[in-house]
Amino acid sequence: AIHFCCPFFGALEALRYAQLHPGKVKDMVMIDGGSPEFYAKDPDESETLSSIKFTATVRDVGILRLLMYNSKTFFQTAYEQRNGLDKTPAEIRALDTALHVKNIGNYNVLDELKQVRSNAQIVLSGNKLGSIPLRILTSEKESHIKEWLESQHAFTSWSSDSAQHVAPGTDHYITSLHQRK
Repeated sequence: AIHFCCPFFGALEALRYAQLHPGKVKDMVMIDGGSPEFYAKDPDESETLSSIKFTATVRDVGILRLLMYNSKTFFQTAYEQRNGLDKTPAEIRALDTALHVKNIGNYNVLDELKQVRSNAQIVLSGNKLGSIPLRILTSEKESHIKEWLESQHAFTSWSSDSAQHVAPGTDHYITSLHQRK
């Protein structure tokens, strides 16, 4: 049996796998994973693609590298706080930054974004999960966005054994926990 733990777009792939191989999936945990209904009507697709293409262009001419590698810039400070990178050894941060700069806006990322609507439609045309346990974790940071929160709650309809939880103190994709005072 397979246990799926899926962030963001991985939700579509995991759901599709469960549709094609229902006996092989034991349970699923979606970590800020979008529902097929949300991705099927994603209104920001062209804006997101434009933003990523612009970022890739900035990367290609070296401006992004300059911003990311200058530790005094806002971009580096904000970027390192994701996933708690600011608490990791310098060599790990450097590797993570290099991979991020190298891969942002690459053809695979752009293609995934271009295909998200049609992939969601394929998943929507299949069966729901039945009684496969489904847990949906939503970041607190994103829970203020009405459409996202509604879609996360509605995602529970995909299984008769499901629950959605907002994870307190978390950023997008449940990447970091902040201490509460």
